Amino acid sequence: GRHCSFEGCIKSAHGAGMTYCVRHGGGKRCCVEGCSKLLRGLSNHCFSHGGGKRCNYEGCTLGSLGATLFCRIHGGGIRCQFEECSKLASAGTTVCYVHGGRTCEFEGCLKAPVGGTTFCIAHGGGRRCETDGCSKSAVGSTKHCKAHGGGKRCEYEGCPTSARGGYPFCKLHGGGASERKHCEKEGCVASTEGSSRLCPYHGGGRRCQFEGCAKSANGHEGICLAHGAWPHVSHQCQIEECTKNARQKGGFCIAHGGGKRCTFEGCPRSAQGSVPFCTAHGGGIRCRLTDCTNAAEGVLGCCREHGGGKHCYHEGCLMFVEGRAKYCAKHFGGKCCELEGCLKNAQGKSAYCKRHGGGERCHYEGCITFARGKSNFCLMHGGGRLCHFEGCVKAAKAKSDYCTPHSRLVHVDTSMLAELENITGHEAKLGNT
Repeated sequence: GRHCSFEGCIKSAHGAGMTYCVRHGGGKRCCVEGCSKLLRGLSNHCFSHGGGKRCNYEGCTLGSLGATLFCRIHGGGIRCQFEECSKLASAGTTVCYVHGGRTCEFEGCLKAPVGGTTFCIAHGGGRRCETDGCSKSAVGSTKHCKAHGGGKRCEYEGCPTSARGGYPFCKLHGGGASERKHCEKEGCVASTEGSSRLCPYHGGGRRCQFEGCAKSANGHEGICLAHGAWPHVSHQCQIEECTKNARQKGGFCIAHGGGKRCTFEGCPRSAQGSVPFCTAHGGGIRCRLTDCTNAAEGVLGCCREHGGGKHCYHEGCLMFVEGRAKYCAKHFGGKCCELEGCLKNAQGKSAYCKRHGGGERCHYEGCITFARGKSNFCLMHGGGRLCHFEGCVKAAKAKSDYCTPHSRLVHVDTSMLAELENITGHEAKLGNT
């Protein structure tokens, strides 16, 4: 037979006129625009878009198993032949795992082994990610797990997230189930959550049942992570009096060093997205406009300069808001200082405004001044950016290389130079005539 044309592949080519195997693009594909999955049955669609055999149980849209007419839930597939047992038979056997079917060889594990191995995915069965030091499963026809670039990626420009469902986009950019619709919020391209008409960012999906909390509910408990949803209390940060959830296997929350950290030398921040850097050092999603390297904010995929981010809900206000707040500090949005009678906003992760001790302080021993910029030190101890004017020790303005007084001088000098050039050019033209 015909072999796959992909270099190093020894599998057979699949489909009439095709020169590749199924893994490398051979076979007939789904007719839905943007979907690259294989056709199922005699239809022109993949399983996600209605192809293949369906369960005959009234109202069920799941696929039927094997030669049966029903899905797994409604009795389809090969069942255990042990008397009065209705469980599914283990792969390659006629009995379930309880009555002697194949199970993972890991002690105490009852899951089915994967592929040609004798272990389930959790205990090392199936193909593994080829990234050095990673033990996760490889996804799809790729050689890596999702965290290291495996599986289909979102085709939205600059987005490194995995594609969802049969679509070439992640959930944020409209991917997901075939029935999923876009958020009704003007300008939002994210997918709706659950039966609502909004994405989670704009209030869609189930909300936390804890009184006064507007965060998304997590899992089947109906509450958010902050109020006790998975991970549970046993997975909280190990720092005493910290109630935040630990990240990954470190036993600490992000604030106390948990999760992936930025690999830039000397940076203590968390890595963003699938890259090993924080937002300041190139991590996370970048603005989708050409030549812009700023970090994207919000669901539009743009930085703040190009329309990204979230604005204050107060009519006519163009100020940006942070986190889940709907209003800016001027319109009493966000978290207020906890000192009685103070209406100012609390700073950072603290419970107080700057005047009353909130915000990030300089890490230099004995210094109580505020840390500047994205550093951990005040201006005197090396934090922030200094003015580039020779001999000046003041802080540089945002998006400028000079402090306020010297930025004006530089602006005046530049204007005068331009005016002199215009006069010189005009005189030269008069001399030529």
